[in-house]
Amino acid sequence: MRALRVARLVAVLAILGVLLPAISAPPSAAQSVEAEVTLTIERVRQLECVDDSLFGCTSQADFYAKMSIDGQQQTTGVFNNDNVITPNWVQRRTITGTRADLKIEMWDDDGFLNGADDQVDIDPGNGRRLDLRVNLNSCSVSGDVSGPCGVTIRSSGAQSDRAEVRFRVDVRIIPPAVRPMVRCTHSPAWPDTGDTVTINVDTVTGSGTSLPALRVDALQIWVNNGVGPATQVTNRSSHSFTVTATGDQLSYGCHASNGDHRVFSGWRTMRVGEQPGNEPVPVLYQGSRHDHLDLVIYADLNDAAYSSPDDPDFLADIAVMIRGGYWSEEIFLNNQDKINVWVGQTDARIVHEASPDPSCDQTVTNEAGFADVSIILHRESLRDCSPSGRFSTEPRSFRTIRHETGHTPFGLADEYCCDGGYWQANTLPNVYTSRNSCRADAPNYGHSPSDCRSIVSTRNDRTYWVADAPNNLLNGGTTVEGATKRRMDWIFSECEAGRC
Repeated sequence: MRALRVARLVAVLAILGVLLPAISAPPSAAQSVEAEVTLTIERVRQLECVDDSLFGCTSQADFYAKMSIDGQQQTTGVFNNDNVITPNWVQRRTITGTRADLKIEMWDDDGFLNGADDQVDIDPGNGRRLDLRVNLNSCSVSGDVSGPCGVTIRSSGAQSDRAEVRFRVDVRIIPPAVRPMVRCTHSPAWPDTGDTVTINVDTVTGSGTSLPALRVDALQIWVNNGVGPATQVTNRSSHSFTVTATGDQLSYGCHASNGDHRVFSGWRTMRVGEQPGNEPVPVLYQGSRHDHLDLVIYADLNDAAYSSPDDPDFLADIAVMIRGGYWSEEIFLNNQDKINVWVGQTDARIVHEASPDPSCDQTVTNEAGFADVSIILHRESLRDCSPSGRFSTEPRSFRTIRHETGHTPFGLADEYCCDGGYWQANTLPNVYTSRNSCRADAPNYGHSPSDCRSIVSTRNDRTYWVADAPNNLLNGGTTVEGATKRRMDWIFSECEAGRC
């Protein structure tokens, strides 16, 4: 038996009498979906002799098929000596996208003595095979023949060695799995020996800052690298656990499971008690400074609300800032294991003016040299800014926190008009100095060249260009998308590679 025929027999995948799943209702608009596509060849009928030999048509057909879904080919077994067959040959494949490309070829097995196998014509046009496209959203078939999903479609060849084939295409849209994001926090941010530390975990889903609670199968809180969870609950969206701070540090992490999804916050460590000298205190340490973004937070000692770096009000505000400012936005929450948070012990002050706006003079004595950004926290109502690798903010001004973090350490320019800070970054910019540069780059992050709009700076009377959505983070909004998300993703990846 020839090697080709052996390979074909080994690849027999014919399934008889298969019951196919019901068709899911397609989405109302074209969008990328995950779908199981099933191609079934139900019936094949010879229309003229396909099993010619040197002595004419002396026997019936020996049909087999080659089926392909998005380039993945399957060769069926052979139905010997039968001009009309109902093989119910099935091929399935799960794909992601908006369409699937299908091919159907029908062949007659000629055996060793009768030469090469003959390709049977089943295309009503000029070809011999069927080339088909399946729209996954509308669940419709087009190409050499057309029709809806879920019903039998017929096609007959128009040339020699022709046959009629009946087939069906079924599409089952797979609902997107709900993968939780786990938010894991503690308070107080910097406990003293003997303090009660509360560890909170909750699970959310969604995007941007719209993160509704998600009830999951199980929540766990792990403490001090224990061999098992310190506490666990089921069918909940939040949980908390208290522990007494002892020694000089405390470590914890939060784990959530939902179906097949397992999500861990990563281990984070906080300092317990005094830190020798005036070095920054790690209150949420997750790894080396070289591959993590390091945020060092200082108390504005010109603000009457704070008396010192270990002021309980200041430490409470840090906990609020981390949870509400960072862990309540998708891009930060998904990258929480790449961020270290420190408390600066040295003097930090914002220079105030008589007007509500600061002069943007921010001073820090013995500022941490390793900081990717220094953050000066205050409670007074001021217009915040981000000069020279640091920024100021109120602890509950979450939009400001995220906006200023976009400047430092992510290097993003303002996108609002018209008195912001504008520049074109050398790598992956979000603002451009020319319209052509904006239009050329916009498609690289999902925008149209027509999205580019101008900003005329009142500071230098120059025109800049931006394509991000008007409600984007750098325009005072809450959305992180387009060029903004592209650069933030890149900075996180650079840190992960040890290039923070």
